[in-house]
Amino acid sequence: MSGRDLLDYTFFKQNGVEYLNNGGRIFVNEDAVKPINVAKKSIVTIPSSGCARENWTNK
Repeated sequence: MSGRDLLDYTFFKQNGVEYLNNGGRIFVNEDAVKPINVAKKSIVTIPSSGCARENWTNK
């Protein structure tokens, strides 16, 4: 049996921010997303949590 609605949804808080875990995919409200550095040269560090950041918008 397969399908998109067969995954558990788990809400959790970390450092005062609420997240949604859906089958290993983690989501957060856009209010908790910090601005992206758009400089020509920048350094990105993956935090100890191991969570990378991907930002989407439909605006």
